[in-house]
Amino acid sequence: RMHTLLREYHPSQGKLNRPSFYDEFNANEHRMRELIGRLRQQTKRNEAEQFLIDRAGSIFYHFEQVRRNFPREVYDRIPKNVVHGDFAPHNLVVDELPPNTKEVAAVLDFRPGIDIRSRDFIAGFHKPLEGQTTKEAIAFFTAEYQRAAREAGYPLGEEEIAHIPEVYRMARLRTLSWLADNGVIARLT
Repeated sequence: RMHTLLREYHPSQGKLNRPSFYDEFNANEHRMRELIGRLRQQTKRNEAEQFLIDRAGSIFYHFEQVRRNFPREVYDRIPKNVVHGDFAPHNLVVDELPPNTKEVAAVLDFRPGIDIRSRDFIAGFHKPLEGQTTKEAIAFFTAEYQRAAREAGYPLGEEEIAHIPEVYRMARLRTLSWLADNGVIARLT
């Protein structure tokens, strides 16, 4: 149903009305480098800030892995579509209908843009079930999504699927950057 509604949406003059996921990724790395640099200069840090400093090498390793495994030229080649940017259960209002059916009544925080479809796809994936590895959980989530997407006529392409692990990595780094930008890490103890 969402695809039907979005088919009628046309961004003004085909321009992005928000930064691309890859541009956000680059900005997130820059912000993390600035934050960790500032934290290293502080003499007093909370546990969360020290945690970031202690794991800075690992954090920047993951930024480098995205660039190596999902370079900008590949990102640019992957088909784009209208996306929400954070299309996940926390941004949906669902009506419970009898018998045991649900219908999306509203989509919240919707500022559409043009970007890779897997950006919204991976936003719907939160964590593995107990006993699953992240890799297993993403594989299962992808298979289920593809099954439903084929029925609707919107499956992800092979190249999109091949880069889902890196899109997931980008999304987690984005979350970490968001937490740092919004002062959440500074307030943790």
